Amino acid sequence: MRTEIVLDASASMAFPPVTMDRWQRAREAAIGLAAVAHAESDPVGLAIAGDPPTRIPPRARRSVIAQMIRAVEGSVPTGASSLAPLLASSRAPRVALITDLLGDADALLAECRLAVAAGGEVVLLHLMTAEEMDPPAEAQLAVDPEDSTVRRSLDAEGRQGYRAALDAWMQRMQEEFRLAGVRYVRALASESAERIVRRVASDAPVHA
Repeated sequence: MRTEIVLDASASMAFPPVTMDRWQRAREAAIGLAAVAHAESDPVGLAIAGDPPTRIPPRARRSVIAQMIRAVEGSVPTGASSLAPLLASSRAPRVALITDLLGDADALLAECRLAVAAGGEVVLLHLMTAEEMDPPAEAQLAVDPEDSTVRRSLDAEGRQGYRAALDAWMQRMQEEFRLAGVRYVRALASESAERIVRRVASDAPVHA
């Protein structure tokens, strides 16, 4: 089946700022999932939601994986790029989305509904980081990487509110995308790329 990998390259993917673990794991997962599809003789392509967007149309030829590797290695996460337009313009019947869902989640959900209703298959890899789930003790302020005017204090009370809001948001994302017919998998950037790819490819249970 013709497959396209859509990779989020917005600023929030470069987290944590020092190690950029989420971006590194997202790139590895994108290539890993493409390699799985390619090994099954499926034409596979890649779309990078960057500024500007990059698209490699699905192909079955041997060189397509090397082309994708060059594309992701040449990309830097920045700005507030949108995934929804890339999903809307995809002509592949199977699409794998790799994202932190911190950008255009509502618009992406709407496009997912349309894609599934048209008979397509959509898989969503929701990449989180340990630092998001439990901010380091020395962190005093959480700043939205895509909007520096949005900040939350991380004192004792602020941390409790942050975690409650995060848990509610993650649960909502999981429920809404699954109700839309999307195969939703949540993973931590601290997991190995091999394990993440295996979970996505095998439709393993969501990460707790």
